[in-house]
Amino acid sequence: MSNDRKTGVRSLVTATTALGLLASWGTQLQAEDLITSNVTVKCKRTLSDAEHRALSLAATRILKHTDQARTAIADKNNAEAAENIDKALTLVGLVERAAPRYHVKAEIRSGDIVYQDEDEEISYYVPIYDELDKVDVVGPVVRASKEHASTSNDSEAVRASALEFTAVKLDVRLAKTALETAKKDLHDGKLGDADEALRAVQTNVILEVETAKLPLVRAADNVKLAQYELQEGHQEKARAALNEASDALQEYQRDAGKHRAAEVKQLRQEIEQLTASLHQNSSEAKGMISSWWDRLVKWF
Repeated sequence: MSNDRKTGVRSLVTATTALGLLASWGTQLQAEDLITSNVTVKCKRTLSDAEHRALSLAATRILKHTDQARTAIADKNNAEAAENIDKALTLVGLVERAAPRYHVKAEIRSGDIVYQDEDEEISYYVPIYDELDKVDVVGPVVRASKEHASTSNDSEAVRASALEFTAVKLDVRLAKTALETAKKDLHDGKLGDADEALRAVQTNVILEVETAKLPLVRAADNVKLAQYELQEGHQEKARAALNEASDALQEYQRDAGKHRAAEVKQLRQEIEQLTASLHQNSSEAKGMISSWWDRLVKWF
């Protein structure tokens, strides 16, 4: 074998060995992460259904007073605008006081370098549950988002788009900052800046669409409708709404997951049983329908 050939063979063996060592080293690196993290979150206090509804109502009212303040500014009614801003800030204070608090412990390691921290965090994102108010709340939010994109102000289009959203959440912390800015600008006579700050409250609302939850939205809407019709003494209309709610839950059940599907099935059975005997149990039905609404709200 020639010297050149021998040299080539030795080079190939050396390269193959080196590649094998590199592959082995790479596998070892993958087995031992260069950086690791561990976070534990504990809720310091769980809110009751009534408290969740109260927080939701407060968030709803913050957005309503924000929109009313903008209307007042457009009408050059500074006193009314200031009054609505103050009411919204009062509601922000209530939410901050009652919002869920969590104890968060975090640890991040890389070799001999360790980061550790413990803190108490507040959940500033408040969901808005009340379907009856959702159009009135989300409509102005959608309109505010479209103000610079279009000059059209078709209220019916806004109402329709408002109903597309399956989840609405208000960032109360950002709302507080914007409301305080609006209050100062209004005091200083900067009406345009005040209106822009108020618009920021609306455009920072989180609007979500989750296809899997659309049947759940229909179920919740029809449960509310049934409750209203029953209060008005319209048993047949209430029965029709409950049947629609049951059909929507059957659709939702298919994609709800094993654990949730069992809960959905149980609720459907309760709705169907009450619907069948609605004329006999109309007095009890109101309380039962209200409890169904609370259960649906939790699934959102």
